[in-house]
Amino acid sequence: EAQTYYKQALELDSNSYENYLNLANVLYRIGILEEAIPHFRKAIVLNPKLVEAHYNLGNILGQQGHLEEAQKAFEQAISLDGKRPLPHYGLGVIHQRSGQNLKAITAFKQALSLNPKLKQAHYFLAKIYDGMGQEQKAVFHTRAAEKISGQP
Repeated sequence: EAQTYYKQALELDSNSYENYLNLANVLYRIGILEEAIPHFRKAIVLNPKLVEAHYNLGNILGQQGHLEEAQKAFEQAISLDGKRPLPHYGLGVIHQRSGQNLKAITAFKQALSLNPKLKQAHYFLAKIYDGMGQEQKAVFHTRAAEKISGQP
């Protein structure tokens, strides 16, 4: 089991950010989020430039409702590498959940500029625009998402 392997690797070398990152990623993927958080944080302490760790930490914190901390994690990931679409998308989700629709729109549009096939960003934009009464934009993004999904 990967989890056991990475825990043993960590016992052998507790100064390796890779060991913390690998264990955190395994825990994250199998849904043991509470245990993944400190390992992501330790990996970041050992190597602050780990975009993946900041992004995954942001996802976990967002899922747990820690929106401010999640926002900071996504912003850090973006500051390290602004050309990855998923941190922008994650930031958009946090802004949308925080009721900051204009910031969410900006983040989702940035994510789509980096990956136009990110259908979830289109869905969120459609939802936001619909809530703002901007039906034409809502329909546009709904259709874009459906086209990506291969739906009619």
